Amino acid sequence: MMDQTDEEKRPPAWRVAMLYLQWPMFLACPLMVVYLPGGPGGWMSAIGTYVATAMALALLIIAVASTSATADSRPQRMFVDTAVSLGLYYLALTAACLLRSDTDDQADYPSIIESWFGQPAGTYHTASAVLLVIACFLLVGALISSIGDRRWAAREPEDDLDEAENPL
Repeated sequence: MMDQTDEEKRPPAWRVAMLYLQWPMFLACPLMVVYLPGGPGGWMSAIGTYVATAMALALLIIAVASTSATADSRPQRMFVDTAVSLGLYYLALTAACLLRSDTDDQADYPSIIESWFGQPAGTYHTASAVLLVIACFLLVGALISSIGDRRWAAREPEDDLDEAENPL
């Protein structure tokens, strides 16, 4: 029988926190997409509603998959790849929503960051678009990683190869 490593006995606190943080963020992320860009009303609120539905579904799948994969481990913690992808996704999405300006048929509405610094609407449009693309890739990465977590959790300890035995 293999001895448990120190990390298996006491996982890092951020990985334990990410396991429980994902449930409130399942609701907070879609709400950020709908309400943070621009001002009151505008096209981003309407478009964000469609995006928020798919995002909420993906975040729900990630939450269920990662929680069920760690159900048998004590103490429970999120696997590293999923936790890093999900944490970076939260940061990228929050930054993108804070930088995103809004528009409708009558006016342009500056983003929250543009309002703070007195910039005209659309100043940080490129940065927001790049962050949204990065956030999409991070969400897909977290989704794939969380689905693969079940395989890692089901692995027997004796299936692990030592680095000396690993030919690659």
